[in-house]
Amino acid sequence: MPRTKYPELQRALERQFRRWWERKRGVGPLPSVRALAEMIKKETGVTITHSSLLDWKRGISKPQTEKMNALVDFFASGDPKEKETLKSALDRATQDGNVLVDSMEVLESGGRPLNVGIVYFPNFCQLENGRPNGFLDSLLHRYLSFASLESKSTNYFEAELSEIEKDLCSDGNMDIAAGLFVEPSRTRNLWFYSFPISIPLNGVRIRPGIPELLNIMTSEMPSTTKRRILPIVDPKELGGIYALQFINISDPVRVNYNLTEYASELKRLSESETPRLPLCIIDEVSCCLVLEQVRGLLLAEAKNDKELNLVSARPEYGFCEHFFPRYRYGIAIARHQTEWIQFFEQTFEIFLEANIELVARMYSKLYYDLVQDLPKFERRIRDWLGLDKKFRETRNISPAWAAILSHAEKLISDSDKTNPETTQHTIPAEEPTAQ
Repeated sequence: MPRTKYPELQRALERQFRRWWERKRGVGPLPSVRALAEMIKKETGVTITHSSLLDWKRGISKPQTEKMNALVDFFASGDPKEKETLKSALDRATQDGNVLVDSMEVLESGGRPLNVGIVYFPNFCQLENGRPNGFLDSLLHRYLSFASLESKSTNYFEAELSEIEKDLCSDGNMDIAAGLFVEPSRTRNLWFYSFPISIPLNGVRIRPGIPELLNIMTSEMPSTTKRRILPIVDPKELGGIYALQFINISDPVRVNYNLTEYASELKRLSESETPRLPLCIIDEVSCCLVLEQVRGLLLAEAKNDKELNLVSARPEYGFCEHFFPRYRYGIAIARHQTEWIQFFEQTFEIFLEANIELVARMYSKLYYDLVQDLPKFERRIRDWLGLDKKFRETRNISPAWAAILSHAEKLISDSDKTNPETTQHTIPAEEPTAQ
């Protein structure tokens, strides 16, 4: 059971319910929490879920303003002075501790908009004028409509990666976050719905690599060897977590997750006199996008003689045997929101099963959007999205997702056959990796 965060609220509600029951000349124990919630609604017209009321009575979370006023109206029975006294007492009882908003209560009562945090990731998750414009956020928008939740106003906003857990788990400013990678430390406080999208880390460099670079990046190496690398990372992003925690580089160049910032820092440091090898360490999608940005910067300055490569090519391409950790991509909800998690998990699968054609078309659009931005990386794109039969056979995915991936693969294959011009941009071969 979650710890008691509001012991004063717990005691105050026990006292108030007991007094209310005595005034009603009730005999025996108090009615059940479910019955009490129904009585409060009948008396005040405000819907309070029994799970929320139970959490308040246990001191686990505290009511929002509307719910607090309903409790005051219920207990005070129309006496203005009693209401004022009771409101002050309950406010004092909840002034300490962190607010834990019950998202199911938000959904059922419509007391405020459903707050959906969007973690920017090009093509996968991106807002345009405050509305979903990427794959995952658009899919979530479709689901909310399907589940009759978009009739209530929904607030989509770009979320800061460093603030996600605080906003979801402590402040209650967010009900669900779209666009997070499933990293082990994040699962302590967050529950994830993981998509078949699976993306490894990689690195981008300009200077010639050192022979054992892949060994340094993918295995335990002496600290003297690690100091030959100068990682460029966002500490809250997967690359930063990997550099700081796995290969234990304590003094990286720190940036915020921004492709232009990664590219400009890599170019600047590579042209400096630092003896260490500047290296952007990020997810492979971002690596490919940064590589293309740096290529453009170098070409603009007629510096096309510079080496520019990813650190690791895939083993299946025959270039190396080393590979970086791979991470699933998905949607996160605070672990304490058990009812909201259960509701989402069940209804999202129903949505997928009922809309296989729609989701497959959205998935194939994501594929083509990525290929348009990264024409030299078509094989990697197919791998990120799991668009091959082997992926469906070896990974633990639901029957609905297996059907969606199979149909998306067919849509892409049929489109490529009937519209050969759509595949012309995939012809250039991916550059091999120089270590």
